[in-house]
Amino acid sequence: MPVVALPGSSFTFKAGATPTDYTIQVRNLTINGAANVIDEFTLGPNQTTVATNTADSVDLDMLYDSDTGAYQALYTAYKALTPIEVEITQGTTGHKWTGDAMIVASLNLTADAQATASFTCTLQGPLTAATQT
Repeated sequence: MPVVALPGSSFTFKAGATPTDYTIQVRNLTINGAANVIDEFTLGPNQTTVATNTADSVDLDMLYDSDTGAYQALYTAYKALTPIEVEITQGTTGHKWTGDAMIVASLNLTADAQATASFTCTLQGPLTAATQT
């Protein structure tokens, strides 16, 4: 059964000793942001809440594209603990997120009874959001 590409976001990343561009269609995408928040207690009954840093992550669900495509490049970066350069775009005029040094935190390959293979990936590292120009 042929795999049909779904409309959605595009995920492009550079990986490898000689960085190569890989672009793949995204089925599902979640961008997460969280601040590390701590409460500092002062003398008396007061306390102050302080954010010390932020942590960004990206969860991606994509169609498997063979052992020579994006999956293999992400797998190689995962095993080598090598940061990758990331660009996620929403259409041609929508929002864009970029990251210069994201780590592949997890990578999972699955296949169903219809022989459709897909993989999920979690990336961690700083992201920058902007509107495409």
